[in-house]
Amino acid sequence: MKKLNLLLILSIFFFSCEKDNDLNVLEANIEPTAETTLAKKQTNCDIIGTTSVTPNGIARFTYTTDINNPIITWRSLSSNITLISGQGTRTATFRFSNSFANGLIRAEGKNGLLICSDILYIKSSNTCTNKKPDLLVLSPQWNAQGETCPNTTIELNATSNEPGITRYEWKIGGATILRKNTKGDIIIVRTSSSSYINLDFQVRSISSICGTSGWTRVTGRSINCNSSPNPPGGGGVDPL
Repeated sequence: MKKLNLLLILSIFFFSCEKDNDLNVLEANIEPTAETTLAKKQTNCDIIGTTSVTPNGIARFTYTTDINNPIITWRSLSSNITLISGQGTRTATFRFSNSFANGLIRAEGKNGLLICSDILYIKSSNTCTNKKPDLLVLSPQWNAQGETCPNTTIELNATSNEPGITRYEWKIGGATILRKNTKGDIIIVRTSSSSYINLDFQVRSISSICGTSGWTRVTGRSINCNSSPNPPGGGGVDPL
């Protein structure tokens, strides 16, 4: 009886071990699912290209990834950047507005469950100096002392190297504006018909990138040219 019990115990132990071994083999042969493969797969991607561009210019960018045969989508994330070609391809071309200061573009590659996207920050290559515009007075009746005759026509020119200049604003004292061009960098004024009137010319620039500059100021006066021993004349003079 004891021998029978011992044989029964050994048979149960052997069957249990054999079943555990079969389960281990079965688990080892299970194929990994797409989800487990994706969890182990680390995708990489980059947007290759310049990060500094000129306003009103264009630039090309390339999307790189380790995803095989990806479907590529390009997007501009800023209103001052426009995609003009290359959608669906690895290389895309973007245009940057005249007022461009900075912005973002995005590229995404996708193949099945594998997705990788990258965002690139781009800024303007133009830098602001916060310099006031130069003001040039052009008239043969304007001398080095800032004197002119009454009822004289004077041309005023404003220039600035700041990026994104859209227009110029003026303050004129002692004279009347006759006309100016669209941007306002050139205006024509006529001095008062009276003598000994103080003249005050001021200008500032408005930039879509750098904002509004300070005022540049040139002052002078109109004199009685008939009684002056050295009346203004003899060519244009830059008072600056």
